[in-house]
Amino acid sequence: MRGFAPSGIGPRDTTLNSFIGHGDPLGGTMYWGASLEAQTPFYFLPKDAGLKGAVFVDAGSLWNYSGPTSWSVTGETLNPVDNYATRASVGVGLIWASPFGPLRFDYSFPVLKTGYDIEQRFRFGGGTKF
Repeated sequence: MRGFAPSGIGPRDTTLNSFIGHGDPLGGTMYWGASLEAQTPFYFLPKDAGLKGAVFVDAGSLWNYSGPTSWSVTGETLNPVDNYATRASVGVGLIWASPFGPLRFDYSFPVLKTGYDIEQRFRFGGGTKF
């Protein structure tokens, strides 16, 4: 989901030794996601430039960690935090139909998040055109 890092949302391990204070991501077995986006070409540029702008809203959630919470061999335990909180972000994007395929640059800002989510405001992506 744009606005959040990969593995940036969802259940986390909140034990004291987890990484960077946000907790290790645990994953979940249930999720939902939605996205609304509007794109428009830049009419003040030549059509050959292949540039379009976009505005978007993304929303979703990940929950239901169902893995183990303790290991008897090592003595390790997890303290999972798992909620059904909705996350949402808004943003803008620049899409370029490059000779190598479409390239996309997005900047987004999370507007609904939890205290342990990890943000990633800038995202770059590429693809192929068929």
